[in-house]
Amino acid sequence: MKDFTLQRYELYLRVLKGKFKGSVPFRELLGRGLPSRFCAIRHDVDRRTYRALDMARVEHKLGLVASYYFRVPYTFDVEVIRAIEGLGHEVGYHYENLSETDGDVYKALVDFAEKLEQLRRVATITTCCMHGRPLKPYDNRDLWRDPVRHNLLTERFGMLGELYLDIDYTDIAYITDTGRNWTSGRANRRDHVSSSVPASFGSSEELLAYFENKPHPRLVFQVHPERWTDSRVGHAAQWALDTATNMAKQGVNLLRR
Repeated sequence: MKDFTLQRYELYLRVLKGKFKGSVPFRELLGRGLPSRFCAIRHDVDRRTYRALDMARVEHKLGLVASYYFRVPYTFDVEVIRAIEGLGHEVGYHYENLSETDGDVYKALVDFAEKLEQLRRVATITTCCMHGRPLKPYDNRDLWRDPVRHNLLTERFGMLGELYLDIDYTDIAYITDTGRNWTSGRANRRDHVSSSVPASFGSSEELLAYFENKPHPRLVFQVHPERWTDSRVGHAAQWALDTATNMAKQGVNLLRR
């Protein structure tokens, strides 16, 4: 069975459900102590929103809840967002405002407020996470690293928090498909957390075996819906796009050394 297909994704989910009995949205992990055992499923919806809806339906069928983060305006698909929230999933804001404003903090805050309001007209939004924009020089998390601005995130914008900055990942297995692989560093510029738990796998079979045997009791499964499809043509096209993107990332890394 090929990796990055919905069939394979459902297999991962069935195994995780057997181990964890369910999943939690990120809104239940922010602003409180972390539970001793949990599985949280996160989706950064960077492109192809219809694949996010396909994924949401698979999770709903299995009785699992996930958190979907949408870019504005790039994946601001009202019909899909409402459908995903209607299935019981969490919807959040996948922000990239420093990249959009070439690092201008004031303009980025205004941009954040406007786009958050646009998203809130469609769904309930209480959490956010940065979009990496790997070909841009800005780390969008820097918008909130300053304590004063971080207070704005909660007090002015009514957010529970930012997923990278407001969760302690030290004792969490953070597993991501960034770069179309299951290693934590290859073709991955910014999707990193500070964790002491090893979570890199050389193949999909290694990942499945990890899930089947004894996964870490605190686990985040971070998956980009755009690259998961059962269509042969769609699978090949996404492989080509991911390969080209990874080559571009490598080029940017070389230029910035």
